[in-house]
Amino acid sequence: MRLLFCSFCLALLALAGCSGGGAPITDGSYVTYEIGDTRVRITFEDAGSGKYRTVGVVTEDDGSQESAVGMPGHDEKVNSKLYTESGVPLEVASFGPIWASPSSLKEGKRVYGSPVSAVRQEHGRSVASIEASFGVGGALRGEWLYDVTTGFAVGGSKSSPFLGEGGGFKFRLVETNIPGLVVS
Repeated sequence: MRLLFCSFCLALLALAGCSGGGAPITDGSYVTYEIGDTRVRITFEDAGSGKYRTVGVVTEDDGSQESAVGMPGHDEKVNSKLYTESGVPLEVASFGPIWASPSSLKEGKRVYGSPVSAVRQEHGRSVASIEASFGVGGALRGEWLYDVTTGFAVGGSKSSPFLGEGGGFKFRLVETNIPGLVVS
C-alpha cells in the first residue's frame, strides 16, 4: 500500500500550486484522516516566523499508535499556505495536498493543475471536487474533495486499473479542531 501512496505522491508533486490567503491554522491545530483501517493525525506546531512544524501520528485499527516517521506530512516545516520549505504542497500519507486556497475552489478554476469539476453540498458543507488522472490511459486517477470555506481536504479516492477491481483507497476527514471545518 505504501508503494501505491508513493506513486500517487510523485504524480501529485508534478502539479502546480494555488493562490490566495493562508490556511486557518494556529499552534495546536490538527486534522485527522482515515485511510482504510488507519487514522493519520497531523498537528501543526508554531515554529516561529509564520511557519509551522507538522507532527504526524498514525493510529492502526487495533488502537496502537506510532509516530509517522517517514510518512509524507510528518516533521515538515510549512508556511501559512501549507507549502513545505522545498516549495511543494503539504501532503499527508501521499493522498495528495491537504489544503487549497478557498479562492481557487470555484467551478472552472484550477487547483494544483486540475480543474474544479463541481462545487456541491455534501454532509452539511460545500465541497469542491477535483478529478485528475496521470500516466498513460489514466494509470493513476482520483477525486479530491475540499471544503470551500476552509480549503482543507475532506475526502477523496485514488485508484489504478493495474490494481484490479477495487484497487485503490478512499480517505476522509474524521476529526479536527479547525474552526469552520465540518467533519461528516
